[in-house]
Amino acid sequence: MIFSYIFITAIILCGVTYYYIKIKPLSAEKIRDMYLEGLDLLISGHRKKAYQYFKKIIEQDTENIKSYIKMGQIIRESKNPKQALKIHHSIAMRKDISTYEKIELHKNLSLDYYDIRDMVHAIDECLFILKIDRNNEWAISQLIKYFIQSEQWENASTYLIKYNQMKKINGSHKLALFKIQQGRKMVENEQFEEARLVYEEAINLYQDLSIAYYYIGKSYSIESEVHYKNANSGDIEVNSQEYKINMEKARKLLAKSIPMWIRYSTERPDQSWLVIHLLKDALFVLNRFNEFEVILKNILESDPNNLEVLASLADIHDQRNETSVALNLIDGLEDAEDTSLLVKLIRVKLQARKQSKDSTNIIKQLDDIIHSLATDEQFQKNNKTHRDKDLLWIYENSRENVT
Repeated sequence: MIFSYIFITAIILCGVTYYYIKIKPLSAEKIRDMYLEGLDLLISGHRKKAYQYFKKIIEQDTENIKSYIKMGQIIRESKNPKQALKIHHSIAMRKDISTYEKIELHKNLSLDYYDIRDMVHAIDECLFILKIDRNNEWAISQLIKYFIQSEQWENASTYLIKYNQMKKINGSHKLALFKIQQGRKMVENEQFEEARLVYEEAINLYQDLSIAYYYIGKSYSIESEVHYKNANSGDIEVNSQEYKINMEKARKLLAKSIPMWIRYSTERPDQSWLVIHLLKDALFVLNRFNEFEVILKNILESDPNNLEVLASLADIHDQRNETSVALNLIDGLEDAEDTSLLVKLIRVKLQARKQSKDSTNIIKQLDDIIHSLATDEQFQKNNKTHRDKDLLWIYENSRENVT
C-alpha cells in the first residue's frame, strides 16, 4: 500500500515537472529575457547557443517574429544562405508584423540574396526598405556597396549623394572617383566622347583628381587604336581614302593623349612611371621621339630622385650608343631601397649591351618585358615603388577584385 502511494506520488510529481518544463508557456518577461540573452550570445560569437535560445522561444511563441529573423541570420552566417532565405521568406507574408520587424526582415532578406550572389533581389530588398523609411542609413549604405560591386556607377553616385546629404558631409572626392569608374565603363563600351565628359565632371567635382588626366589620355589612346585597327582590317585597301581617314584620326587622337599624360606626370611626378612608357610609345609612333628626353628632364626638375625616370633617361642614352653615359647615370640606383623591377631590368639591359656586342636579341626581349610590365594593369596594382591612392581605390573597386 505504501509502495503504491509512493509510486503514484512520483508519477504526479513527474507530470507536474514535465508540465512546468515542457508544456506551461513561458511568461512574456521570461521570453524577453531569453531573447536578450540570445542576442548577447550572438554578438559574442556563440551562434549555436544563441540559435538554441531563439528556437526555444519559437517553440513557446510561434508569433515571435524577431526570433525567427535571428534564427535565419545565424543560419546565413553559418554559411547556409539558401536555408536562411527560406526561413525569412516563411515570415515575409505575415500581416501581424511591426514596421521595425519588417525593416529587420528585409535587411536580412537582402543579405541572404547577397550571399547567394543574387544582386538584383538584394538591391530590390534595400529599395523596399526605403519605401518604408526613405532615410534608412543601412539601406542607403548597402545600396552604394551593391552598386559598386555590380559596377552601376551612376546609381552608386545617386545614393552616395543622398548619403552625404543625410550625414552632412562633403564627399566630393569619393563622388569624383565614382565618375572615373563610370567613365572607364563607357570606354569599355567605346563611348569615348561621353567618357571624357564624365572625366571632366570628376575634375570639376574634385580639382586635385590628377588620375583623371591619366584616364582621359588613355581614352584617346584606346580610341586611336580602334581607328588604327579599322584602317588595317582586311576590308580596307592600304592607301585608300578610307585607310587614310582612319589613320589620320588615329594619329590625331593619339596626339591628344600626350598632353594629358604629361599633365599627370607633372602633377604626380612620383607616379610618372605609370605614363612614361605610354608617352614613349605614342611619341615614337608620331615621329616625335625627340620630345621624350625633354619630358623626362622636366619631371626630374620636380622629382630629381625619380628612379624610373632616371632609368628611362639612361635608356635614351643607351639607344644613342652612349652606353657608358647611361650606366653612369643609372649607377647606384639598384642599391636604392625602393628600386623597382623596371629599373633593375633596364640596368640588366644596359649591362648586356656593354658586355656583349652580340646582345641584340637579349636587349629586344628585355625591351618587350619592360614594356609589358609598365603597361600591365596587374603590375600597376602591385607596384610598391609609389602609390597613387586614387588609382589603388579604382583598381580595388573594379569587378575583377570584387568577390
